[in-house]
Amino acid sequence: MTTEPVDSQTSDADLFLPADGLSLLGEYQGSDCARRRFLVGRSDGQVIQLPLLLYLIMAAIAEGGVDGGWSADQVGTQVGAASGQRLTVDNVRYLIEGRLVPLGLVVADGADRPDGASAAAPSLRMNRLPALTISGGPLRYWTAGAVGRVRSWPAVGRAELLLQRYRRRRWVLALGGTAVLVSVAAAAPIMAGTGNPETGVTRPASAAAASRSQAAAAASQSQAAAWVAQQVSPDVTVSCDPGMCRQLQRDGFPVARLKPLPPSARILRDSGVVVATSAIRSQFGLRLAAVYAPQVIASFGSGATRVDVRTIAPAGASSFRTQLDAEQTALASAGRQLLGNKNIRAATSAQAALRGGQVDARLLTILSLLSAQMPVLLLGFTGAPGAGPGAPLRGAEIGVTSSAAQSAVVALLDAQQSPYRPTVAAGADGSRPVVALRFDAPASLNLSQP
Repeated sequence: MTTEPVDSQTSDADLFLPADGLSLLGEYQGSDCARRRFLVGRSDGQVIQLPLLLYLIMAAIAEGGVDGGWSADQVGTQVGAASGQRLTVDNVRYLIEGRLVPLGLVVADGADRPDGASAAAPSLRMNRLPALTISGGPLRYWTAGAVGRVRSWPAVGRAELLLQRYRRRRWVLALGGTAVLVSVAAAAPIMAGTGNPETGVTRPASAAAASRSQAAAAASQSQAAAWVAQQVSPDVTVSCDPGMCRQLQRDGFPVARLKPLPPSARILRDSGVVVATSAIRSQFGLRLAAVYAPQVIASFGSGATRVDVRTIAPAGASSFRTQLDAEQTALASAGRQLLGNKNIRAATSAQAALRGGQVDARLLTILSLLSAQMPVLLLGFTGAPGAGPGAPLRGAEIGVTSSAAQSAVVALLDAQQSPYRPTVAAGADGSRPVVALRFDAPASLNLSQP
C-alpha cells in the first residue's frame, strides 16, 4: 500500500512527549472483537478513540515522557519488543506525526504544547456522541480492568508489559465532563488486526450502537432517580454513584440523605437503600447482592444499562433473608385475618396477595383501621416496577360508595402519624370514587412481628 508523504514537523533527533494531562483509559466498551478500540483522554475533557497499535505507541511515548521524551526509534523499539512486531522508524514517525500530533496527543520536545487539540487533518472526521458523559470515578475503576484484559489477547500478550510499566509511572488517570469520541484509524496496518487501511473512515454502526446504549442508560437512570425521589422515604439514607446522587438531588431528594460512593468504597452498611447503576455493580461485584443489598425493590431498564434500587441489609444478607421469611409468615397470617373481616371485600388478585404474605405491614394495619369505620372494597394492590421476590406491596386502591365516603377516608388517612401515614390521592374508577394510598420504601421488617 502506498501512503502520501507527511511533511515532517520534527527532525530525526527530536524527542516525542505526551501532551499535558494525557490519560490512557483502556478499551472502549462499545468496540467489537474485530476492531478493538482504546480511549485516550485529553486535558480538555475530550476522549480520542484509537486502534491498538496507536494506543501502544501512545503508551510508549508516555513511558518515555517520564525520561524527557523518546525518539521515533526508541518508541518503535519499545512497541516492537512488547508486541513482537518489527516497526520501522519511518512507520513510527508517520503514525506519530500524521495521526497522533494532529489530535493533540503528542508534541515534540521544544514545541508549544497545545491547550487542546490542534486542527484535525482534513481526512479525519469527527464522530460526535453528545449523549456520552464519562464520570471520572467509575471510569477510572472500570478502565483499570479494561487495560488488564489486553494480556489475554493473541499477538499482544507481551504488550501488557509496556502497559504495566506505564501504570507504575506517575501519570494520573483523570477525566471529567462531557466527552467527544473521535474515530481514528491507523494509515498503515502494520500489526495484524490493529490497523485500518481506510484512512479516516468512521464507524457509523458502532457509533449508533454506542449512542443507543448511552440513551438507554440515561433513560434507566432518569426513571430510577424519579422513582426514588417520589417513593423512597426522605428519612432513609441513599447510597449512589456521584452522577446518580447529583440526579437524585436535582429530582428533589434531600441532599443530606444522599451518600455518594467513591470508586474506592468497598463496604455498604450505613445506608438504607443503594441505587445500583452499572458503575456500582462493577464496583462491588457479586458482593452487592450476596453480602450487602440482597433485595431489589425496584428496577429500571435491562442488561448492562439496568438500574436496580436495593435494600441494604445492615446485619448481612443471611440475617436479612431469615428476617424476611419470618416477616412473610407473619404477613400471611395477618392477611388471612383481614379476609375473614366481614367489612372487607377484596378482588381475586388482592385476596391472593393477602394470603401469600405479600402486603406491607403498614398497609395491613391501615386496612384494619378503615374496616372498623366503614365497609372497604379492596380493588387491588400496587408494587414497584421490577421488584424482586419478597418485596412487599406498598400501595392499594380502595373503592368507596360516595364522594362523602371518599373525603372521610382521605381525612382519616391524613390524620395518621409516621410510620402509618401514607401518601394519598383521591380519584375515580369510572363512576366509582377511589382512594389510592402508598407507603414509602423500603418496607420495615419489624412492624408485624412481636
